[in-house]
Amino acid sequence: MQNTRGEQKWREPLVDELVDLRRLRSDDPRRRDPAGHGLTLLTKQIAIPTEVLKRLRFHEDRFVRAVAVGKNAYAAVLLGRSAARVLGMWVVSLGEERVEVCLPSTQVPPTYRRNKKVVCRRRKVPYLDEVHGVRVTLPVRTFIDIARDHGFCEGLIAADWLLARGYTREDLLEGLRRMGKMPNGAVVRRCIEHAKGKSESPYESLARAILIEAGFVNIRVQVPVGGYRLDLLIDDLVALEVDGDVKYSEGAELTILEENNRQKALMNEGFVFLRYRPQELREEPGRVVRQVRGASQRVRVGSTQ
Repeated sequence: MQNTRGEQKWREPLVDELVDLRRLRSDDPRRRDPAGHGLTLLTKQIAIPTEVLKRLRFHEDRFVRAVAVGKNAYAAVLLGRSAARVLGMWVVSLGEERVEVCLPSTQVPPTYRRNKKVVCRRRKVPYLDEVHGVRVTLPVRTFIDIARDHGFCEGLIAADWLLARGYTREDLLEGLRRMGKMPNGAVVRRCIEHAKGKSESPYESLARAILIEAGFVNIRVQVPVGGYRLDLLIDDLVALEVDGDVKYSEGAELTILEENNRQKALMNEGFVFLRYRPQELREEPGRVVRQVRGASQRVRVGSTQ
């Protein structure tokens, strides 16, 4: 089983940027006036340089806020999306993403009830790990909580990540069995049933999840065709590719030329080609489904003529 941490090198430097006000000397002016000394409070006691915070991308921001809450609390355990952020698991939030914690007592104290940026769940966590100095649920448990709380699409993304890192379907099923009866257990089981270890990005997994939810059954992942690989192949002739912004950040002209040549070669083989960006998958899943369904229908009609 591969290491579930440390795949990307940006996390540890961001943790190092956090300032625990409790650890500063009593005469350190940052304790009395964090904002006046270039700090932004993420929690009552954990701050980060304001200029660093301004530069963070969404996933980095969610990561540091989760770590800050974990460091600020003495007993809380991060779970769900927040644990996944810390563990380095794939996360695509399809709704508001608050920091998710639970407490050993399973009680929700007033401080958490008043905090609109944190959700405290009443759950027991018999097994946990410590990563970046904060307590988190183990990866399989993290997936289960994501699926039960945030639905099939987000759960499938987490399950795909686990299988791609060497976990087995039986590992996931065993984790579910250990949890016993719980709300939305059927959703978790469905994620396990459809999980694939071949997805190369969370948005490939999201696209597949959207199509499964819409009733598509013939979906293949990372299909080799004529020296190329298709992200998804639906009904054997509809190729769906997920474009990430990163791939165009450097050498964009060459990348676009290569993609166009690739698409032309595959279309000459008879494939219908559809391309989507992550934002389209997040914000317009209905349109994606309609276009894929329309393309699939055209392929079937054409093959019978």
